[in-house]
Amino acid sequence: MKSRYEEIIGYNWTGSPGRIRMPLEQRAKIFAPFAALKGYSELIRKAEEKARQRYERHKNEYENPDANC
Repeated sequence: MKSRYEEIIGYNWTGSPGRIRMPLEQRAKIFAPFAALKGYSELIRKAEEKARQRYERHKNEYENPDANC
């Protein structure tokens, strides 16, 4: 028995005739303003800052782990 999609799996789609394909850079700009999770970027920025501060406080331990033995 043939699969539902067997005839289209190997199909070489060349695009819609008469339409110029938009470059990926341009397509990315379309979705840039969309934020699916409001406040997520700010949360990530705060977490990065905390990690950076923690690293700065304990920098010597991270760079020379055997120094505290």
